[in-house]
Amino acid sequence: MPPLQALVALHGMWLLLLAPAAVAAASRLRPATLRRAGSLILLAATLGLAVVAAREAALWLPSVPPEWRRYYPQRVLFSLAAMTDWPLVQLALLGCVCRLAARRRAAGEQVLPSAQQLPAPQQPPTV
Repeated sequence: MPPLQALVALHGMWLLLLAPAAVAAASRLRPATLRRAGSLILLAATLGLAVVAAREAALWLPSVPPEWRRYYPQRVLFSLAAMTDWPLVQLALLGCVCRLAARRRAAGEQVLPSAQQLPAPQQPPTV
């Protein structure tokens, strides 16, 4: 297993790579399209989680003593944490963000502030 710092860095890298696409989608897509995209992303992450759980059930469960089988949920979480090749957790998070942004935009709230709504830069005080 890689060191904890490497795992955190790799999961963070996936999040940094995928977040700009979610922000662009949240600001450009219609709420209905954004909700469908978020649902599709969330479905893909859920299917990936099911594949990981099935793989652990097929490979890990038969190889351990019966008293260790109660640790199966922890084993699945461990596999997700150690698996940095596929960003399943990050996809699930971004799918939820897209669905939340679609809900807020459909309710009339603005998800991201436009340039006109940002406060004007203040001048430094002169002495």
